[in-house]
Amino acid sequence: MKNILCYGDSNTWGFIPGSGKRYTEDIRWTGLLQRGLGHGYQVIEAGVNGRTTSFDDPFCNYLNGWRSLPYSLLSAKPVDLLIISLGTNDLKFTDARGSSKGIEAIINLALSLDTIFSGMDQGGIFNAVPKILVIFPISLHPEINTRSPPSSMASKYGESLKFRDFYQPVCEKKHVNSLDGALFATASPVDCTHMDAEGHRALGMAVLVKVKELLDHSTER
Repeated sequence: MKNILCYGDSNTWGFIPGSGKRYTEDIRWTGLLQRGLGHGYQVIEAGVNGRTTSFDDPFCNYLNGWRSLPYSLLSAKPVDLLIISLGTNDLKFTDARGSSKGIEAIINLALSLDTIFSGMDQGGIFNAVPKILVIFPISLHPEINTRSPPSSMASKYGESLKFRDFYQPVCEKKHVNSLDGALFATASPVDCTHMDAEGHRALGMAVLVKVKELLDHSTER
């Protein structure tokens, strides 16, 4: 059994635009990934609404993704692939450049935890040579700048178009895999932030192709 940990925010959790309810498993991109991979794979969903890469929300201190990552990794180990899908909520606190620093911090933490626990004879976090896939966030819908009442990410539409520009160099520097979510899905005009069902389908299929490519060439410890 190969374990895939999907660590993300509301678009990983499956937030239905405008309702706050959750898409069913057969619609969420994580559920489609599980169905596509079939037996022999376990897709572990770890999406939390509002989660950032590494920024503190003053009203919800549990939303800092850097702080909570160890709990998800340790509960899921051994992990064959860690998928990180974060960044959109960073725009409440920073710009795309700042978010790229957050994604680098979370990658560094995942790799350091694997080293630490391997050295403690508890078995490393990863079942094989560490494999990480970073999904770049989809862009916000342009109407987010004019919504009423104003969104907490109002005026950040332009920044949301820059995720690839800043995330790609980080992934190359850290030698981790990447997938640009904005090439496959867009934010719904209903709330300007979350994917609709078609977005989940398109992203799920793209992630499926990438995951098969990555795990067909895994190297055991």
